[in-house]
Amino acid sequence: MDLTHGTAERTYDAAPRMSDGELVTRCRSGDREAFAALAARHRAKVYAVCLRVTGNPEDAADAVQETLTRTWRGLVGFHGTARFSTWLYRITVNAALAEVERRAARPRPAGLDMPDETYDVPAVAERVVTTLSVQAALDRVPPEFRAAIVLRECLQCSYAEVGDILGIPLNTVKSRISRARQALLVLLGPVPDEDEDEDEGAGAGERQEAGRGRR
Repeated sequence: MDLTHGTAERTYDAAPRMSDGELVTRCRSGDREAFAALAARHRAKVYAVCLRVTGNPEDAADAVQETLTRTWRGLVGFHGTARFSTWLYRITVNAALAEVERRAARPRPAGLDMPDETYDVPAVAERVVTTLSVQAALDRVPPEFRAAIVLRECLQCSYAEVGDILGIPLNTVKSRISRARQALLVLLGPVPDEDEDEDEGAGAGERQEAGRGRR
């Protein structure tokens, strides 16, 4: 059942000016078009989390649909003690992790032993969202660490927000994110030094010029 269909664009032209709370109130009274507007607002981030955690578009799409189904059914019990986005991303992560568990019997890349040592991890935060090979690296990070780093780096959640979403203490959040970063650094390799690249390029040019001069 697709819970995002309907005429949200026509009926809820004012949705961008409505808060999540206002839309949730309408949803709790059974308003599916309000839910379509709410889902449209958060769908991109929900999909981003599902894709990073599950590792492929098909599983991510299934996890998104499961997230929306669980969210619609669970709204009756949502009383606003947490922010709607926090509650939604908790459902999202659980749905994505459940999808990972369902496909656990499929052949998967060998897992990576999480390193115990600590060392500098320059620019890992940026590389988590920009490096083309990052998904392959994320797939080799244990799911519980993967969820934490995705929330932190892809959604820019604070450590406290990550803890609220995953239901774990702050120190555990910090530990999981730190170890996930260390693992990603091992898998992705060192970050190139732009200055060194420029120096190497200049050196190559000088060598070529010298070679032409000798001719």
